[in-house]
Amino acid sequence: MWFVTGATNYDSQYGFWGTTNDIVGNPNAPQMQAVNEVATAARPAASKVYALPANIPAAHHAASTERTAAYLAYKRNPDSFLYLVRAPQAGNYTVNLRYWSERSAGSAGAATAGVSVNSGAEQQIVMTGTGGRERWAESPSVTIALQAGLNTIRLGMIAELASWGWSDVQITSGGSTPPPAGLTVTLSTPASAQLDSALAVGDAAYTDRAFTWSNVGTLGGKPWIRLPNNDKANTSASYLSFSINQAATVYVAYDARLTTLPSWLSGWTAAGTMTVDEAGVARTMNLYSKSYPQGTVTLGGNLASPAGGSANYSNYAVVVTAP
Repeated sequence: MWFVTGATNYDSQYGFWGTTNDIVGNPNAPQMQAVNEVATAARPAASKVYALPANIPAAHHAASTERTAAYLAYKRNPDSFLYLVRAPQAGNYTVNLRYWSERSAGSAGAATAGVSVNSGAEQQIVMTGTGGRERWAESPSVTIALQAGLNTIRLGMIAELASWGWSDVQITSGGSTPPPAGLTVTLSTPASAQLDSALAVGDAAYTDRAFTWSNVGTLGGKPWIRLPNNDKANTSASYLSFSINQAATVYVAYDARLTTLPSWLSGWTAAGTMTVDEAGVARTMNLYSKSYPQGTVTLGGNLASPAGGSANYSNYAVVVTAP
């Protein structure tokens, strides 16, 4: 059973609006006319979703009513066009335009378009003149980060010094993984080590001593690894192991009283000092830095060969920073 609510052609105690199922017996009733209008209205064009990589015809944007056009032209700020794409995997992709401009060939700043993904920040594509209509050229490209699956790419008009047009939005798949949102450090060994999310003055320098940091220099707020001072005489070549989710700079704070460094610190760069308060006595810890790629970092023991120089010394500490 069908019921239609709307204006009627008769008056009643309820006014001119009503609900009726009289849509067959009275084809001229306003309700039936409304049904006919909906039934016979033009269907909106379905928006095509392009699997990447792809060359998307300019006219195939989501709101297009001119899908057979060879190119789009004479568009100006604030015009914008939305294209639907499906990425096979999350990663970095490049976007550029096939375009023409009536500005003389090679002239700078002939037209500027903006590209944004999933309502994110806009990047600009700045094009030079091509010397006339349908004298085609490839625009510079920008790199965008797409999520796996459906994405929306918005192309917005920013500025133009002369008429211009574009035939294709060209998206190629780099397929590389975008940079991680933030540095993550994951401890493996030894089990007695502790990971602290933010180095600060006053923090305990060791897991088994009351000694505290009295000066952390520029490394305050960075993730760091606290070790037991009872392990200070460890001579292993692989004492501490942890992983990082992106390239990072690793700092080792090494007791200045040990004037000969272990071999695993060979090649590291001197990077200043920090200070530990050992029951009221300031102990200098020399900083050494080294860059590591994403993956596992393994460091040796505090007294690994040929380390030495004093009978009194403390264990090292590790600080990790994003580059």
